[in-house]
Amino acid sequence: MKIKWSVLIVITTIIILSCNKKFDRYDRIEGTWDIDYMNLLGTDIGGDGSSLSFTNCNNPPCEGSDYLASDKTTGNFTYLFIDDNKTLSIEDTSSNLGGNYNGDWEIITFKKSKLKIKIETGLLGAMTIEMSK
Repeated sequence: MKIKWSVLIVITTIIILSCNKKFDRYDRIEGTWDIDYMNLLGTDIGGDGSSLSFTNCNNPPCEGSDYLASDKTTGNFTYLFIDDNKTLSIEDTSSNLGGNYNGDWEIITFKKSKLKIKIETGLLGAMTIEMSK
């Protein structure tokens, strides 16, 4: 009787685990993220309607686009996760269109609907961007 229960428990566990798809970072980042605020030189700057959109893919680098509300342009970029998924690397592929998010961004927070990233800009210090879906 113990063997039957053990087999039943193992089979049930396998079925439950196979039905629950584990989402990786590329699945989670897919979609449009609205910029809630930026922090530069210690000053919070509210979002103006700008956003970043990430497409999902199985073979990084992946593609995305960024919308800059101030001039209503959209640019393109490629992205991938590096450094054991602690860094979001973005490379702009459109000059003078959309925002400029080129560089390696440290991931501060990455949840289902909240993304906070930070980059060192050199003379201006660190810049932080918080986004939500």
